[in-house]
Amino acid sequence: MNHWIAQAKCKNENRSTKKFFEEFEKASAPIKSQMVEFCNNCEVVNECFEYAQDNNETGLWGGTYFQAGRPKNPMRARYLELDRDSRASNS
Repeated sequence: MNHWIAQAKCKNENRSTKKFFEEFEKASAPIKSQMVEFCNNCEVVNECFEYAQDNNETGLWGGTYFQAGRPKNPMRARYLELDRDSRASNS
């Protein structure tokens, strides 16, 4: 089971997750930036990112916009992977 979901910031701050999964693509650039930053500060960002890849999800997952399980911006996804690896090795 995906126990990490209960720890996700988007589930714990009384936020509508609809913004992340259904409305992200239509949001303005400043709103998208705020949402990505929100995700990037979540303690389960790595698990979320991997879940989206493994389950063909669409929407903002792990600070990256996915469409059918593939990052829409592969360069950003690679940057985030490197940053997450760096943070994990420093903990």
